Amino acid sequence: MTQPIVTNRDEAREKGMLTLGIYFVRVSDNTPLYLPYTFDNRIDLENLLVCSNKENPDWPELNDLIRNGRVKKATIFREYDVILPQFPSRDCDCTFTDKAIEGVIEEFKEHDFNVTREALLHNYEAWLMDYKSGYRDEANGYHLFTACGCNTLYFRASSLENDLDWQDTYIA
Repeated sequence: MTQPIVTNRDEAREKGMLTLGIYFVRVSDNTPLYLPYTFDNRIDLENLLVCSNKENPDWPELNDLIRNGRVKKATIFREYDVILPQFPSRDCDCTFTDKAIEGVIEEFKEHDFNVTREALLHNYEAWLMDYKSGYRDEANGYHLFTACGCNTLYFRASSLENDLDWQDTYIA
């Protein structure tokens, strides 16, 4: 069913559209676009309409609009990723050295996240066992997420400025 795209944050909150903490932005004028979190939605960006993938097949999919730079993903919380390409998967012959840990901590500090060594090691050990993991640090105001060990090692810090939890916001 074709419907108007919600552009008002309060209305989106009332309709339960912020449960994942993710929304989109029309790049040309920074209009917020609160949509169901489905990348195969079809979008009429000029008239701010959204429909399922089966309707209006001539409209571009959300994925296409993101890929060609007309729409970008945004979140209602601060987040920052540190990606470690030297750790392509848990099967690599890699060691998360003290120097590497300190480097990750420093990079997060540069982006206003006080990520601890304990949090990094917690998530790294889960990554080695091929588990996704999260570490919630209330005292320092962040949640640290890491995908499972079949992925390149990375750490995503998200602020705890809202009621969302990493298990609710993680999209595989």
